[in-house]
Amino acid sequence: MTSKATLVRQVSWRLLLPQIGDTQKAKVSQPDLDKAVSVAADVDCQWDILLVNTYKIEALQILDFSSVRLPVEWFTDWLKVLKGNTFEERYE
Repeated sequence: MTSKATLVRQVSWRLLLPQIGDTQKAKVSQPDLDKAVSVAADVDCQWDILLVNTYKIEALQILDFSSVRLPVEWFTDWLKVLKGNTFEERYE
């Protein structure tokens, strides 16, 4: 089973890095990397908040987490942050 932290990192990198061929190396600036880490931390935090605010502890103990979905709008906003289009002050 893949850990939540690993999934968050994978999502962040997929959103941040352009699609590149096997022969190219991705060059990511430190500010972009910092932004991706901040967005990943926000995704992780929002996931936890959603679970705590939506389910009782008894339900969380038996919940199939693959059935839980964060709102698509949140991912749209996180993608905008990674692309530098909006909400940047939130991560500075």
